[in-house]
Amino acid sequence: MDSISGLADEYQQFRYRQNPMWAHMSGEYSVAGSYTDVSAAGEEAAVAEAREFAARAEAIAEDDLDEQERLSQAMLVWDATSTAELGALRSAEYGANPIFGAQASLGMYLPKLSIPTPEVADAMVDKLRGVATYFCDLADRHRDGVAAGRTPAAFAAADTIQQLDEWLTTPLAEDRLLRIGATPDGVDRGALVANLQKVVEDDVRPALATYR
Repeated sequence: MDSISGLADEYQQFRYRQNPMWAHMSGEYSVAGSYTDVSAAGEEAAVAEAREFAARAEAIAEDDLDEQERLSQAMLVWDATSTAELGALRSAEYGANPIFGAQASLGMYLPKLSIPTPEVADAMVDKLRGVATYFCDLADRHRDGVAAGRTPAAFAAADTIQQLDEWLTTPLAEDRLLRIGATPDGVDRGALVANLQKVVEDDVRPALATYR
């Protein structure tokens, strides 16, 4: 039988995996090399896992819990259920978002991510590869949405296209994904930025063009 404290710890790790940018910003560096998985398969797996967490939490007998543990149980059931239901909406199929979309927000968030160790610095390269995968997967999800008759509002699509055009016409050396935070001693910042720029050129920008 699960303990609520152990289950809550498991669920927090799940939340980190589902929201790696938030996790990184919160100081959780185990997912520093990851970016959000927006693929249909990834979404389906996350929905199933969230529902399993809710079921496991509900299965814990309340009589065995003190007041604080009951609050933790109720919160876990609510959050896991909400996560599953939101995921089941498949909003990635029609969610062109010129306000909070990655093409609008990455340039603001990336410089705020701390890079406390050489390991986290190395992970930034994989994070940008994850960004490229994200945009390719998002393009696939939009295609699925069109096929199902689920499309974004015209203004949202038009504004997103404009934002992507602005990004793609920015000189490569000035790309927003190269504006990383301070790096620690022992990290060759110039070499790191050069590696990031290569990923932007070879992976991210082609993915942006695909999504555009």
